[in-house]
Formats: sequence, C-alpha cells, structure tokens
Amino acid sequence: MSEWPEPVREPGETPRWLGWTVAALLFSALLWAVRDDNALRLPEFALPEIEMPEIQWPDFAASEQDAQSQPAPDGMSDASAIAEASPVVPGPTTPAFSMPATEGVSFEACVGAIEQAADALGPAMLVESSNDRRVVRFKTAQGDLTMTCSRADGTMRMEQG
Repeated sequence: MSEWPEPVREPGETPRWLGWTVAALLFSALLWAVRDDNALRLPEFALPEIEMPEIQWPDFAASEQDAQSQPAPDGMSDASAIAEASPVVPGPTTPAFSMPATEGVSFEACVGAIEQAADALGPAMLVESSNDRRVVRFKTAQGDLTMTCSRADGTMRMEQG
C-alpha cells in the first residue's frame, strides 16, 4: 500500500500560517478602525409595527332606553305590548323558565303552539305523532328543546335536553 509523502517546504517559500496571520491582523485592524461603542454587539432586528384600528362599540344602554321611549306601533296602546304580540316561545334563557315546564292547555292549542315555535325556531323533528300525543324536538343554540302535547292529560310539556 502506498503512502503519501510528507509535504516539504521549498527553499524561499514563506510559511502558510504567516499569510493567514497577516490576513487576520488586517481584518482585526479594520474592525477596530470603524468601531463604535457597540462594535461587538450583533445588529438588532425589529418586526414591523402595525397599528390596529380602534373599535368603537355603540352605547347599548342608550339604545335600549331609546327603544323603550319610542311610540307604540299602530293598534297597540304602548310599546310594552310588543313582547306580548310577538310569537316568541319561552326558552331556557328566560328567568321564568324552569325545567321541565308543564302547562294545562287543550291539545289543539298545544299543536298551535308547536306550529308557532316552528315559525320562530325553525323546522322541528317529529318524534311521535298520534291522535292523542305529539312530541317534537327543536335544535337550538342552548341544546334540544322537546315539546310534548298530550290529549289525555290536557297538558303541554317543554323540556330542555
């Protein structure tokens, strides 16, 4: 197996380390000449600054007071009767609603209430339908609302869950 011969310096050849040493000294002298107080610090990079717009929220309390002070629509004695005239089904967020709610009404009135709820809440899923009993379920943001009408008991039952 052959071996590489050791390099031999030619007569009159300058050592290689001398060139690198001179280059390092020149570079260091250049850095020293252009230095400032923070010569050895790395440059600081910054992200661009973005200004976000400010959101102006309306004064809800003032608009609520304005709504209460508006005149009543035609055919109503005062503005407080609007809530009674609008077809709203009491839900689980109203304070008077307790689970389950049972009310004594006729079967026909209960079916009418289910139709009113369908107009207000959207289509209902029919769970059971017979001559004596009707059960429907509505999907709401608070969960399922089940309405049950019973001809035998003469009751309407609303249940969350």
